[in-house]
Amino acid sequence: MVNAGVLRAPPITPPVPLREVVLAGLRQRPKRLPSSFFYDDEGSRLFRRIMELPGYYLSRAELEILTTAAPRLAGAFAGRSLVVADLGAGDGSKTRVLLQALAGVCPELCYAPIDISMGALDELGRQRGPELSGVELDPLVMTFEAGLREVGLRHPGHTRLGLLLGSNIGNFTHSEALLLLAELHRALRSGDHLLIGFDLLKDPELLQRAYADDEGVTAAFNLNLLARMNRELGADFDAGAFRHFARYDPGKQAMESFLLSTRDQLVRIGPECIGFSAWEAMQTEISCKYRETDVLYLARNSGFTPVGWYYDGQRRFLDVLLRADSPGR
Repeated sequence: MVNAGVLRAPPITPPVPLREVVLAGLRQRPKRLPSSFFYDDEGSRLFRRIMELPGYYLSRAELEILTTAAPRLAGAFAGRSLVVADLGAGDGSKTRVLLQALAGVCPELCYAPIDISMGALDELGRQRGPELSGVELDPLVMTFEAGLREVGLRHPGHTRLGLLLGSNIGNFTHSEALLLLAELHRALRSGDHLLIGFDLLKDPELLQRAYADDEGVTAAFNLNLLARMNRELGADFDAGAFRHFARYDPGKQAMESFLLSTRDQLVRIGPECIGFSAWEAMQTEISCKYRETDVLYLARNSGFTPVGWYYDGQRRFLDVLLRADSPGR
């Protein structure tokens, strides 16, 4: 087994067509930016601050679930050589709880954090504690689907456990989430699993506090998208001319975040020029909320079987263990 902190192979970094994706989104009506681009190094740092905010219950609820359920989850993989593919790993703080439990029952255990932010993966490696010294580390800077496939190629003799924690699934509309899960299923073999976090439908006032904090950290996280485009695309966004706005849409069962242009303005992105009207909205995030029936629908229609349901004490959040029963790739 490879010692902790030693990469099995160099991370693979696919080209991220940021300019093309941004321009395509800004030409839509309404304008949109993909939430996946939140997580550059500064965005990852700000999100760690968001997780500590009093109103942001999601991370604490899921940490409670993993702390309580880790022994049962580990028992499902006892005796297997296992690779844990952490999709959108961030700093991996919650995953460590599960890895500790798995390390005690799996003869070979590899942790493959997959993220589009190299800075987040570097931070994860720095925070790695001695309790995981026997776990092989194989980080990948890739998209979810590509990373899950690559992990299978690198570790052909291991069962795969994919993690999609932190309500990352919520950043996709319900139809997009179904397509994503179907794609992940195709990347797996029969007997592989996914553990997915779902933020459950609840009082909109609780949701509002989670996505529009008084301290302004979420606003800074949202506005960091403009700073990233200025830095990486040669854009000239004036962050002071935009305002963070979040709302709950009961029809979509989703929290939505926007940047509002506070005046008429033109923004240059390289040679392109994009016009904004006063108070025009640019959507930057959708965070869908789920009922148990929604989760069942997604699982069954993407090829998975739910085999474990885990809740926090207040039933605000749900982690579901899904098994891939038919062969993928």
